[in-house]
Amino acid sequence: MWSIISSAQNNDQIDDRTGNFFVGGNLGLQFGTVTLIDVSPMAGYYITNSWSAGVGATYKYYRYTLLDNKFVSSYYGGRAFTRYQLQSKNIDLLNNLFLHGEYELLNYRFEPQGGGNEYENSKVESYFIGGGYNAPLSRKVNIHLMLLYNLNDTVNSPYENPVVRVGVSVRL
Repeated sequence: MWSIISSAQNNDQIDDRTGNFFVGGNLGLQFGTVTLIDVSPMAGYYITNSWSAGVGATYKYYRYTLLDNKFVSSYYGGRAFTRYQLQSKNIDLLNNLFLHGEYELLNYRFEPQGGGNEYENSKVESYFIGGGYNAPLSRKVNIHLMLLYNLNDTVNSPYENPVVRVGVSVRL
């Protein structure tokens, strides 16, 4: 049997072997009929060993080619997130699972190519909830695999539900 521990003595203090701050992010590249470049750095702080929060920046470039038409769009903005690492005394695998919540605000610009009208910038808000798996590579370096759901999925959103992310973080 397992349980989530939120106030155990070892979780109220930051691990002395590592620092409170971490940096990382994710990078996405795709080329072909659909070209995507995604650069999303982030920085955060461990409030306790189980709970962290942080901020990040996002830039996404899309180019879609359909027959002789090209469509180009850019997204840029920022995000704030929080994570809660699950804790289990009996099942080690559960110690690598976490819950994730995030708010993201992106500016969106769509630029039709080939003489079309240029659209004005607009804003896209996303509210993500979900969880993930934290795979430690060393005491300070982790790879995160997340499965998130965008609660504000709109036609201008650069995401389709479910959202899958893979990223890295380094504890300073």
